[in-house]
Amino acid sequence: MPFQQDFILRQIHQLAQVLARVIFLRQSGQHDEALAELRSAFDVAGVGIERIREMSRPEVIELCSTEAGFSSYKAVAVADLLFQEFEMLDEGDAEVVGHASGLRALWLYEASIEAGGILPADGNDRITRLRDRLGFSADDHVSIQHDD
Repeated sequence: MPFQQDFILRQIHQLAQVLARVIFLRQSGQHDEALAELRSAFDVAGVGIERIREMSRPEVIELCSTEAGFSSYKAVAVADLLFQEFEMLDEGDAEVVGHASGLRALWLYEASIEAGGILPADGNDRITRLRDRLGFSADDHVSIQHDD
């Protein structure tokens, strides 16, 4: 069990480093480089972002789980990266791709909340933006009603 915890902590740390680089690149106006960095992070983790965009809610939750159960910390780290892609692709021809990432980010944020996890300081704002842009009302329970 300690080995699994160490492995998950390393994954979370790596995802956090990638997130910091992606945010820096976005703020520097280097959107293509930010997207490349983000996508390579998922490839290194062994699950391409294209595959994640196709996953059902249970599969996305399983991605952030181990034998010990669901890791809300890993879920939030993955959701943060998916949210960044959503923000970068939420316009033009890339909108469909961005929405797929945004929906999976929303599922992971919700699952983390349901598991008693802690969101980033702006986590509730992110959830609200995701729900608004994806066309869900505050009363919709996205986790149950939608798994595409």
